[in-house]
Amino acid sequence: MSSTTTRRFRVRTALGVTLAAGLAVATATAAMAGGSGKAGKAAGGAAGALAGAVSGGGAVAGAVGKAAAGVTVGTGQSRVLSPSYFGVAFDYGGGSIYPNPGTAGYPAAADSQLAALSPATVRWPAGTSANYWDWTKGQPVGDPYMTPNPTPDFHSYLSDLEKAYAQTHVPPVFVLNVMTSTLADQEAMLVQAKADGLPIDNVELGNELDLCFNSDYQKYFPNGTDYGSKVVGPWSYALHNLYPDLKIAAVAGFEDSTSKCVTDRTWNADVQTGIKTAIAAGDGREPDAYIMHVHPTYPNALTTDNVGDFLAGPDTWPGKVQAAATASKFGTTPVWLTEISFSLSDAFADPPQDTYGVALYNSSLLMQMAGSATATDMAEFWSSFGSENSYAYTASPTKNLPLALTPDGLAMQWLAQAGNKATSATPLTFNDEPTIGANAAPGLVGVKFTGAGGTHEVLVNLSGTSVTVPVGGAVPAGSYQQVSGDPTAAVRTASSLNPGTVSASGTLTLPAYSISKM
Repeated sequence: MSSTTTRRFRVRTALGVTLAAGLAVATATAAMAGGSGKAGKAAGGAAGALAGAVSGGGAVAGAVGKAAAGVTVGTGQSRVLSPSYFGVAFDYGGGSIYPNPGTAGYPAAADSQLAALSPATVRWPAGTSANYWDWTKGQPVGDPYMTPNPTPDFHSYLSDLEKAYAQTHVPPVFVLNVMTSTLADQEAMLVQAKADGLPIDNVELGNELDLCFNSDYQKYFPNGTDYGSKVVGPWSYALHNLYPDLKIAAVAGFEDSTSKCVTDRTWNADVQTGIKTAIAAGDGREPDAYIMHVHPTYPNALTTDNVGDFLAGPDTWPGKVQAAATASKFGTTPVWLTEISFSLSDAFADPPQDTYGVALYNSSLLMQMAGSATATDMAEFWSSFGSENSYAYTASPTKNLPLALTPDGLAMQWLAQAGNKATSATPLTFNDEPTIGANAAPGLVGVKFTGAGGTHEVLVNLSGTSVTVPVGGAVPAGSYQQVSGDPTAAVRTASSLNPGTVSASGTLTLPAYSISKM
């Protein structure tokens, strides 16, 4: 994915947040309306319906299927979690939000901003540009989605990645250019990166090569067999010989038999066939992981009538990932979700991408993946910097809007902090919880993370009803960060939601449409 253009994608998704307990929507929308014309429209249309609900009063039309009464909390089945599960993309295209003509790379502030997100990995150079990347120039060459390059003076060199590493102290996930470059050239890049002090722990062999939105992909790799025999098998073999501890991931997909993209229908099986061919020839190796990208879509503008259906969307995705991994016979080979966020495609007015609701959506999505999608070993949020509200940081040089942490960014930050160094994730269970949407989906999502970083919990209330849960059992007593607001209102900055802190002893109140993190 490229952060500077809107394109067609099969699947896409993002993260979430919550506001201080008791904050009324009337207050929140007053702060929101100044940032966007869409904010004023959304706030004006929803203020009356939502003011009581977000302050703990009632339910939003269409949002709640059943009210909360005596909610109790338990724990589900724990799963082993990678201590580096939650990462973020450090995308070249995101540099367009820095309007500094002639700048050689990301400004110094970007490194500390990236570090503030608390990622466990940093994906570079990320997105479609990786398939055209010239590491010596710090730019993609020939990328049709970057022609003409909207930021010709902007570069992202290894030196920029080194500066980011000095602040984040977490390893990169290198997305290798397996399409327009060569194995020798990419090996030279890794050699230089290691000489410069960067850890060589994780690489991806290309980006989204199973999809058909870019005709170049089919030109270089007409099918998965071609990719498996020419890239995955031999590149894995050669790179593993250079770096025995290196984890190497191959592009996979969801193999939709009805897809108009013919290569995608049997991509995973074809890749495995190609790998076996390379192994039989004596210069092949199985990958250490398979890559999937999750970017769900929603076909409508977000309103008070459909917000429940929208927020119920993440519920099916862990099962889809698990089913794809099983059907593709990945076995014990894990899945890396190296892009996960709600789709950036917004071809109509007042799209969900502009709203606070997408932060709630993405929190739920990432939490449910961590809690129950046991095939997954990594989930990297798309993306750190960009011009849309659904990036972690956003800015618009053309509209003179300064850089700001978004609600999605705050949500990702909280989730990454909770999951930092965790080695297990335990979903929370709720009895008599509120439900949302036409299908009465669960209105509460919670996950407990345990590991060297301690025990932390994140709870999301997706309903329009304030919920009080008992403290002392599955929900520990202590201090919780919270944020909440009108899910249908356009929100550009996390600060406009006035996130706060509450102390819980005995009970904890989860405001309507909120995220709480211990």
